[in-house]
Amino acid sequence: MHNERSRKLLHIGLSAFALLIGRIPPWAISLSALAALVFNLTLLARVTRRSLERPQERSLGWPPGLWMYPLGLLLVSLCWYEEQVFMAVAWGQLAFGDAAAGWAGTRFGGPALPWNRQKTWTGWLSGIAAGWLGSWALIALLPAPVRLEMSLFQWALLLGPVSLAAAWAETLPGTLDDNLAVPLAAAGSAWIAVRLMTAGQVYMPGDLWLALPAAAVPLWWIHRRDRGAVLLISLSSVLLAFLGGGWALMAAAGAWVVYAAWASPVFRRPPADWLSLSAVPAACAGLAWLLPADRPRLVLMAAAAIGAGWADLAASAAGLRWGSRYWTLPALRPAARGDSGAVSLEGSLAGAGICAAVGVWAVWIAPDAPAQGWICAAAAFAGLAMDSVLGAGPVQQGRMSGSMANAASGLAAAAAAHLLLELAA
Repeated sequence: MHNERSRKLLHIGLSAFALLIGRIPPWAISLSALAALVFNLTLLARVTRRSLERPQERSLGWPPGLWMYPLGLLLVSLCWYEEQVFMAVAWGQLAFGDAAAGWAGTRFGGPALPWNRQKTWTGWLSGIAAGWLGSWALIALLPAPVRLEMSLFQWALLLGPVSLAAAWAETLPGTLDDNLAVPLAAAGSAWIAVRLMTAGQVYMPGDLWLALPAAAVPLWWIHRRDRGAVLLISLSSVLLAFLGGGWALMAAAGAWVVYAAWASPVFRRPPADWLSLSAVPAACAGLAWLLPADRPRLVLMAAAAIGAGWADLAASAAGLRWGSRYWTLPALRPAARGDSGAVSLEGSLAGAGICAAVGVWAVWIAPDAPAQGWICAAAAFAGLAMDSVLGAGPVQQGRMSGSMANAASGLAAAAAAHLLLELAA
């Protein structure tokens, strides 16, 4: 029989390992998270006799929550390898905020959230409060040098919006699992908040205002064909001006016109798809605007995410037009034309070509760092592969929405670019 209370207590108890941050090397922290993931994948079900699994997880044949808990922490430890205080933030939100939200929502009930009728205001607010206090307590117990030269009062102020972001991610419908969404949202928002608090500025390209009128005509033409596509254009293509200057904006607008004329069946997608494809590039571009000190890294992350989105569109269009045989990743099982996550040789080549083109663009906007070209191309292809894997797995099984898969592929591309930059350094 499933024991939900034991599962919540395990969530909270494991957060004690966060106190090792700053007391053992970062590689040992990441290795410990990897060991926990391997243990959960291979031995946890035997040790616990599957008593920690929920009924719906047993029907799936595997427990997403128990696997995503260590995976989320592993990804955070790698993405913020030199600043693992953000792992403590993520762990606090995951252990205390997520557990409190589930317990309070089940115990007390209450009105449902408007964006997720399965969650309650009681659970959501309890998660914000518990995540705030839990994360602050973990940070307070860490060695002072780990706290990035910030006082505990500053951390208390900062963790308010971080807890809000993590609680929102926990209630967001269509994600693969909240044990993955919560730590990534918590660590990412905490990193943004720290950077804005310590080094927030505004970067503005000099030729931006000259480029906007020139880009307005093709954007207006696309708007007449598909209003939903304007979401992607306004949040992604327009923000390219902050990455490569005004000429990049005009080039992107022209490319959208060519694509709209060539691939009109694929071009007509729901507005949610366009928004999800543009979310990560827009976020990275906006941060590059606010944080000039981190601009080169954020530019590359945005370029990789844009490349993954463009590659997905090109691969879909080429596969539908010229594809002959289709498979699913990673199992390489035969699939039918139009199946979620189905890939073809023709579509894959088109997607890879777009990734390579984005790599060339990355070299163009940063000619003093040519290695960024292959990093950007490889990261964009990683995002494209992630989209295919999610489409053939969680999306097809109804456990994840297509829009969330699009956003996840952009996030995977941006994260891959960040990790490859760390390795190259």
